[in-house]
Amino acid sequence: MSDNVNQAITEPAGSAGNDTGWTAIRRLPGYRALIRTRRRLVVPLAVVYLAGYFGFLILAGTAPAMLGHSVHDGLTVGFVLMGGVFVLVWLVALVYVRVSNARLDRQAEEVAEEARKVLASGGRGAAS
Repeated sequence: MSDNVNQAITEPAGSAGNDTGWTAIRRLPGYRALIRTRRRLVVPLAVVYLAGYFGFLILAGTAPAMLGHSVHDGLTVGFVLMGGVFVLVWLVALVYVRVSNARLDRQAEEVAEEARKVLASGGRGAAS
């Protein structure tokens, strides 16, 4: 993410342009590691979800006859695959929550502690 996007996501509303230590916090190695970890989690999960969702849509547009084949008494391949998309959404959400609880929350707490120290020293403790 660009710094502007990170700034918009992480700074409180109305603090843009207010030099209250956000620049120093963004320079913290822990903060940068947190952003990298979050990105390494979110991007692959988004790709998996979008591939499944758009794969289903492309299949529906290019092979509607195949999706119309009956699996069992009115249940078609299309319904089964759409159900698979819903399951995929829940799996992606479950993976995100578990990893977030196990790793991201701990990292965020460490960054918050570092940030408190940097802000207490007037923004002079950040590594470049």
